[in-house]
Formats: sequence, structure tokens, C-alpha cells
Amino acid sequence: MYDALIWPNIRKALVLMVDGEEHAGSVIYAAQHMEVDANGISHIPLALFLDSAGGNIGYVDRADRALIEVYAPGELAKKILESIITSLCGDGIEGPDVFFDSIQCIVPPTESPYPQDTLNLATAVIETIVRPLD
Repeated sequence: MYDALIWPNIRKALVLMVDGEEHAGSVIYAAQHMEVDANGISHIPLALFLDSAGGNIGYVDRADRALIEVYAPGELAKKILESIITSLCGDGIEGPDVFFDSIQCIVPPTESPYPQDTLNLATAVIETIVRPLD
């Protein structure tokens, strides 16, 4: 049965739900991978949505996990990530081309070491419950 099911692209949906929105006073650029210009500079603040290990497949639904990385100056990275988590998490969430039965934070926002003086990195992991597309 699993082979016949078509699952939504949750990372794409999450990016579309966050990109261009304001969090912690900053308009966020969201993506599935880091994009840089010819000078090696990316859009900042940046929220990356990456696949994370874990989750499971049920008979009628699937749990997917996404790692969220936020790059921003100083303490703003964690504040932005906390705002993003607050805006995404809940039950019965309508997203672009997907209906989330639930989105919950399973690893809370934490600051992580980042080898640059002007940027900080904050990370969190969310779990989404979705059903196959019709």
C-alpha cells in the first residue's frame, strides 16, 4: 500500500509558510538549502528547513521531522526561531498543498556554535503529521 501513496513535500510547505513573514521584528527569508551570491553572502536572517532523521509511517498518516536552522546576528537567531516555532505549531493547520494534522516542536530552540563573529545559529526540530495527497 505504501508504494501507491503520494506524500506532500512538508519542507516546501513549511518554507512557504515562513518565507517573507515577520518574526521577532525581522522579515525572514526561508529556504530548503542555503543560497549565496557571488560574494558568498546569503539572505540574513535566514531560516533553513532540512530533513531530520526519525518519524514513522502509519496506516493513514506519516510523521516527518524537520530540522530548522536560523542564522541571524546575535541573540536574534534564537528569538526568531522561537517565534517561528510558535507560529507553526498546533493542530489542524492548513498549509500550501498540505493539511497538517499536527506540528509540534520535539527539540526546543537552542543556540549552536557557529564559526563567524557576526552571526549566530539557532536550531530546533519539529515533527509534522500529514496524510497522503488525494
